[in-house]
Amino acid sequence: MVSMVSRRQQLDLLSSVAEHRLVMDDIRDHARRRLTSTLALSDARERAFAAVLSTRWRAQQARQRNRHLRESAQATVTASTELRLRLREERRRRAGNAFVAADGLSVLGGDSQLVKRTDGVLSRRQREILELIDAGYGTRDIARRLELSPATVRNHVGALMQALGVHSRIEALAVARERNLL
Repeated sequence: MVSMVSRRQQLDLLSSVAEHRLVMDDIRDHARRRLTSTLALSDARERAFAAVLSTRWRAQQARQRNRHLRESAQATVTASTELRLRLREERRRRAGNAFVAADGLSVLGGDSQLVKRTDGVLSRRQREILELIDAGYGTRDIARRLELSPATVRNHVGALMQALGVHSRIEALAVARERNLL
């Protein structure tokens, strides 16, 4: 009988051990699932954090690039403005030293470079156009009469106003009369 009890006890013990193992396996599986989900959540958080940092870094890099481009553009504009001012001063200096060449048609600067005329000396075509303006003709009428394009007539009118140092056709007529060019 003793052996039976002990076998029963052994069976009970084995069954309780088996139940214990099942419970322990369940606990381990549960813990494993929980740990995996926690790690996945942690990975997702880390990825989101990394994405935010990456976005911030890219934005900062873009701001730095834009700042550099603005500074470069400003430096270029400043250099261009300085160059333009120097060029304008040089042109004024040369125009101040200008004289009319022997042919009476071209104006040479002190360094033998062509300069726009502002001395009141008009070419034959400019005098002809000035006379037609004085007669009351408009640009198209002058163009038809001289068989030129209206753009060419406008260019001649602009050149003659420049030569007389005026800003309108009426002023050109008044200055031409004062200088006995008409």
